Amino acid sequence: MDYELWQELGLTFADLWQATGIEVEEHRVQKSGCLSRHEYPNIFGSRNFHPMLQSDFGESQMELVTLPQPNLTAAMSFLDVLQAVVQRQLNADEVIWPLSLPPHLSDDDKQFVTTHFGRPKYQQYRDYLLKNYGIEQELITGIHVNISLNEVLLEKLFKQAKLPNSHFVSYKNHTYFHVAQFLSLHRYLLTYFFGASPISENQYWRIPEHIHYPVRSLRSSTYGFENTADKRIGYISLHDQINAIEHQIAKRRYFSEHEFYGPVRVKSKGDFRAVFKNGIDYLELRMFDLNPFEPNHLSLDALNFVRLLIAQSLFTAAPKDMNQAYAAAMALNEKVALTDPSKKIPQFIAWAQRDFKLLYQTCERLGLPDYFKHLLDRLSKQLDDPQDTLGYQVAAQIQNNSLENFGLTQGQKFKMYYAGANAKTWPFLFLKDTLNLSQQLVLQQAIIHGFKVNWQVHRVMVQFGKEFHLYDGDWIRTPQAADQWLQTKFRTLRPDPDQARTFGGIK
Repeated sequence: MDYELWQELGLTFADLWQATGIEVEEHRVQKSGCLSRHEYPNIFGSRNFHPMLQSDFGESQMELVTLPQPNLTAAMSFLDVLQAVVQRQLNADEVIWPLSLPPHLSDDDKQFVTTHFGRPKYQQYRDYLLKNYGIEQELITGIHVNISLNEVLLEKLFKQAKLPNSHFVSYKNHTYFHVAQFLSLHRYLLTYFFGASPISENQYWRIPEHIHYPVRSLRSSTYGFENTADKRIGYISLHDQINAIEHQIAKRRYFSEHEFYGPVRVKSKGDFRAVFKNGIDYLELRMFDLNPFEPNHLSLDALNFVRLLIAQSLFTAAPKDMNQAYAAAMALNEKVALTDPSKKIPQFIAWAQRDFKLLYQTCERLGLPDYFKHLLDRLSKQLDDPQDTLGYQVAAQIQNNSLENFGLTQGQKFKMYYAGANAKTWPFLFLKDTLNLSQQLVLQQAIIHGFKVNWQVHRVMVQFGKEFHLYDGDWIRTPQAADQWLQTKFRTLRPDPDQARTFGGIK
């Protein structure tokens, strides 16, 4: 697509987006610094089907999944709500660890992780991961951002393209995978600006002894949450990637398609090969460290920068030699990830300045709000001064070769933010101007029990299966009363897992 076609069709930046969802992995830890020995909160609905609250490889490893939202503000608000629900159920001696790399793991920690796992459906896969990657890698956490493009917009562009012998699904797949290629090629920008894992509290087989801490993002390097060298797959084409994944599975080098740990994954309804029949539904972006300075661990700037990169990708041709381009981009990302965050990287600066020139042009040609130019201004200053980056700010908190004190302090700070004295009456104090106390109680209890939820000003929508009910009243004053309302409307507080699809795997 070119800018002239964009203007001819009268498109706006807002027209690009269908929905955004956010998945956050985070550990419950005890104030002693060890992984929590407390059981997964049994107040939450069954992990066999809960659409928003899960655990991952470890029992302490919470996974929070927002339902898809139409805009970033709604997605971030949903994430805050889930964080508040989790924080309010923590034990007195627990906090949420705000860093992607886990705290120091004692032998007792490792034994506990090995012997405690509450999701029997995934036991076989979990045992495989334990054997092939190890506890230390599989306990790394991060953020996945799921983004879908506007289907109506894609159909309009498809009709405009007038491609002979082409089907819409093929066009949609081509567009989505082109975006995936672009993002994988520009991962080094996300690592530089939003990398935040400067040190590992654990020395293990994946990390060579010659690594000198601090680095910018260990998680984003080949020593972080990555496939081993013999299992890595590139982004030459969608067919090539799917075939390569199938080949790894057939050779028993992958347990399943879920073992592909690339920076961007394509997602489609049904079996992963159904992408050729049904088309890509959304992209899962897997490149983000937890941000330990944000209560919900993600910044709005990071999300908007990704959206700007996606917009830029639509006006940028794919490289002629994707293999060579991807190898060069990944090598640069490795350099950025493993460099001291206080140091400049001349090669990176040259590439980034070229990229920023194009991003500024896109802002101007698409007539984007001033926020995006100001965002680029703030980030471009970090090219000249790496000490302004998130990676440097986190590294500055290291004491005695550890981030334990910082992590526990931030964890307690965020616990007070979501569940402290000021939030004891209101489940979601930050939604006080949007939902009254009764509506917040219904929202809280519906999430706890595993109903799908959404909300608008002074109304909460609760859904299970095809049945949904609206609450816009002001008479509920306790969680028990909210439970009674749910029980009356849905005839259960534990949605039947046989009627609900299974949500969430591990990794």
